Amino acid sequence: MSSLCEIALVRYRGSRRPTAAAAGGTVRLRQDSEIGQIVRTRRIELGITQSELAERAQVGRHLIVRLEAGGTEIALSKVFAVMGALDLALDLVPARRSAAPAVEVPSFDAPSAEDPLRAIRIALERVASTAPQADPGATARMSEALQLVQRAATRIESERKRASDH
Repeated sequence: MSSLCEIALVRYRGSRRPTAAAAGGTVRLRQDSEIGQIVRTRRIELGITQSELAERAQVGRHLIVRLEAGGTEIALSKVFAVMGALDLALDLVPARRSAAPAVEVPSFDAPSAEDPLRAIRIALERVASTAPQADPGATARMSEALQLVQRAATRIESERKRASDH
């Protein structure tokens, strides 16, 4: 379950929010054992015992004890039953890929400021070189954008030459 927990969000369906939750009422889980912490916090907020929660969720009290203690070998259906009894929801969202390496975008205060299109072209080339790591489909889109910038640069350069010739 640990791979799922990297992509899971827990939120209250009701109006009350967990103390650990962000402004939107969600908590990004990094480990499956964190579900137990959230369950315990919510149970205490509601003022119910482990036995009462077990009865509401139609599970054994020992399961609540294990879950709150960070137990990880618990059937997902049981976790959902407990969360439902606490009016919690588990939303699965795509995992964020590890951040792509930072791309240095030339500053327009740099020497390239004399040629903004060159600066854009350099930035696009750098982004294109890292894009496959972030998004496999990005390579084609970045190549297309780079070609458009190169065509625009060629057109602008020819316009500059024409203007300086006249």
